[in-house]
Amino acid sequence: MLAGALAPSVHANELGAFYEMGPRPDATRLSAGFAVLASPRYDGSDKRRWLAVPSVSAQFANGVFADPVNGVGINYGTGRDLQWGLRATVETGRPDQQIAGLDGVSAGINPGLFANLRVGERLALKAALRAAMAGGSGSALHLGGTWDLWREGPAAVGLGVSLRWSDARYNQAYYGVTASQAARTGLRTHAPGAGVNAVQAGVSGRMALSPRWIGFAGLSWQQLVGDVADSPLVQERGSPRLAVGAAYRF
Repeated sequence: MLAGALAPSVHANELGAFYEMGPRPDATRLSAGFAVLASPRYDGSDKRRWLAVPSVSAQFANGVFADPVNGVGINYGTGRDLQWGLRATVETGRPDQQIAGLDGVSAGINPGLFANLRVGERLALKAALRAAMAGGSGSALHLGGTWDLWREGPAAVGLGVSLRWSDARYNQAYYGVTASQAARTGLRTHAPGAGVNAVQAGVSGRMALSPRWIGFAGLSWQQLVGDVADSPLVQERGSPRLAVGAAYRF
């Protein structure tokens, strides 16, 4: 459900880096709600955007799930400590005209894999792979973890850290400048290779607003690193991300 759309999982170019819906329910679980996300217009931009994400989410006892942030897929994990499976998620891309003289990066649906492993009562390790990104040509791998600072019933506060590795095609689409693009824009050419391009850390929390309403919020900081941080398209290497919203459980 939307409580998974907390700030440590929010990137400017894509929604829901990790699977955040938790274990399979014993019976169908439905929720509806909204989230307001604030982030750069694209990773590296010095301009901000606000994105309102309405949601109708569903989880089924057979592992199938559908959620605008977590994606559509199936969780094959049957216990509390391990979730893994297949999913398709949204890439928001980079709109046209965000950078004068450069075409945008198309939004799309990206197939991928995910796995979450809980280690003890407080630590959860997370991984997610996405393919066919950046207009269908790139791939990105997210690795991270969360640590529960405090939890009581539906209320919780936690810390999260993550990194994003992406291949050269993804990095070229978002951060590269070809010779022809340099001639049109006056920017220097740049051809970033594959590697870790972003690290992120943040704090998030949720609490019960009523027997059926849950509110959530999160704040994180993302820092671009490696070849992409040196791109002439990057105006700010570091930037905050904010997510706040609520969900109603039926």
